[in-house]
Amino acid sequence: MGRKRSGLDVMEPAEMAAAKRATDLGVKQAQARPADPNLERRVREVVARSYPMRVWRDPDGHFVADAPDIDGCVGTGGPTDEAIEDLREAMASWIEARLIVGLAIPEPHPPDTSNFSGRLLLRMPKSLHRDLANAAEREGTSINQVIVALIAAGVGRGTMSA
Repeated sequence: MGRKRSGLDVMEPAEMAAAKRATDLGVKQAQARPADPNLERRVREVVARSYPMRVWRDPDGHFVADAPDIDGCVGTGGPTDEAIEDLREAMASWIEARLIVGLAIPEPHPPDTSNFSGRLLLRMPKSLHRDLANAAEREGTSINQVIVALIAAGVGRGTMSA
């Protein structure tokens, strides 16, 4: 393929023209296919499956979301909910394309939690322990529940990466 420039393969003009012709032909063939009235419903059903998603903040401060079972689909956005919505749109397009050409859609795989007991030993300053105990007393709950709620809120807002 073409020539190397900056470590990348670069297409020659003739190769680029051939790729464009192939793409144009594929688009024409797709447009000529009769519309599947059930396609939109099938895409919605697949997107609604419980695909595990990961959300993290990139070095530039943007949020990125992906679904490991749906290879290559990524969403980005300001807040985490925008990144997840963008990911769902990418997943819908990816799934629709695979359904149209008859390729299999991978099943969601729940994350492996076998190495996690749900228990954690945590050391903290006495002043923080006191503040958490006061918050728990005000809320009428346990310190443990306050800590879990605070961590979950931080992960949900995207101020932490899970």
